[in-house]
Amino acid sequence: MLKEEREELERLYDNSPDVIGGFGEALTASTLRSNLRMSVVRSLYIGRSQIDMVAVTPSCVYVIENKNYHGVVSGHGSSVYWNVNYTPYRTHKLYNPVMQNARHVSDVTELLKLTGYSSIPVHSLVIFNDLVELRLIEMPRQVFKLRDFVDSYEEPTVSVLDDDSVNALTDLFCKFRDCSDEVRLAHLKRVGYWGRS
Repeated sequence: MLKEEREELERLYDNSPDVIGGFGEALTASTLRSNLRMSVVRSLYIGRSQIDMVAVTPSCVYVIENKNYHGVVSGHGSSVYWNVNYTPYRTHKLYNPVMQNARHVSDVTELLKLTGYSSIPVHSLVIFNDLVELRLIEMPRQVFKLRDFVDSYEEPTVSVLDDDSVNALTDLFCKFRDCSDEVRLAHLKRVGYWGRS
């Protein structure tokens, strides 16, 4: 392989959505663990959903869709698609992450019912990195930049889980973290990944 080809492959890999998204997820999970003392599990496959992360707290479970974008996210909060503008000449459509996360919340809620945790409230969160500018009309209340979420978070005074239960629920979620290649491929087929360019 020529040096130029190798450098191009390395550049493409370093800027791939998986690498960029993985970095954003790691940063968000680390921030939630260290600043808010949440128990966070990343990259879960539950039901029909590939879930970026769940955060277990004494009062609830947060199902988190994480977005690591640089640029301006605009549109109407209830629209099916939002716009991501990187430059005036480089944009793309983003499927509304609140709608995307609704399926994830449903699958987590179903799992909790099946495993005896039906009394635990489940909340949806969409967390963008701090370098994005959000210009959404009627921004949904569960959409935050990471710093804004950390700064505004107030630990609930009512707990439904003690420390042992938080640990047990975290362990349950960890069972869905590592999955086989067959499960990953089945998920990609379900969401229509094949044929994308």
